[in-house]
Amino acid sequence: PDVVDVACDLMKRSSDSDTSRNLVLGTFELLWFMDEEPSPLAALQLARVVGAASTMDMAPCDILAELLARFRSNLGSTTRSTGFDFAVRRWTSLLLHEFVQPSLAHRQGQVGEAAPTTGSHRRALLCTLEAFAHA
Repeated sequence: PDVVDVACDLMKRSSDSDTSRNLVLGTFELLWFMDEEPSPLAALQLARVVGAASTMDMAPCDILAELLARFRSNLGSTTRSTGFDFAVRRWTSLLLHEFVQPSLAHRQGQVGEAAPTTGSHRRALLCTLEAFAHA
């Protein structure tokens, strides 16, 4: 299955209980926030999930804010870390680069089962950048 569908389903279930929410956040941490250096594919996946969640009235900014708080805490406890600000700049740089110059993977539909249209792709990137700005 496509990562967007699975992630949105998980976000819906995250409101069931605190335990469910912690499991969902842990899963998202493993997908996107285990490394200071995100890959372009990870940035695309995150943007697609945030974009889809925002169209389904799921408040992705809240979940992303929690993920970033955990990410900050994890990076703060690592001695070799280049820091949270560096990591966030890296994420936002990848998202902005994708907004300005869509990747070949996006244009060929390799980021998921179905490539989003250019308009929805750009909206998803903007939603994700906004979520980073609020966090």
